[in-house]
Amino acid sequence: LWFLLIMFLIWFLRAPLRLHENLDQLGFFMNSLTPKFYVALTGTSSVISGIILIFEWWYFHKYGSSLIEQLALTYVAPFIGGIDLPEKPVQSECKVWRNPMNLIRGCEYFKFMQVTGSSPLTHYDMNLSSHGPSE
Repeated sequence: LWFLLIMFLIWFLRAPLRLHENLDQLGFFMNSLTPKFYVALTGTSSVISGIILIFEWWYFHKYGSSLIEQLALTYVAPFIGGIDLPEKPVQSECKVWRNPMNLIRGCEYFKFMQVTGSSPLTHYDMNLSSHGPSE
């Protein structure tokens, strides 16, 4: 529907806007661009993207959420019929598994094996983790 409306407006306003002349000028302008312009354009966009990436990383580490996502939800979503943000963030329930070895992981696992000569994970631990949560 929007596409048809825009196409109708372009067709209706083609004479007052002098679209044919403007398209000719646009073609002349595009043909006169040099490779230096494209190098400058890509370099500038890369620098801007880098600045956005660094700022996004800093914001995420400081506040724990994406700046761009927050801006989109706050300022853009209301204009396009977006979602209502809850007052308090809803946190899903999290099941904590028992770990008798106090969260031993990675290199600590191998160090424990070398020092004691036994595996820190018992058959009970393996079975507990393979059967899923018990209610």
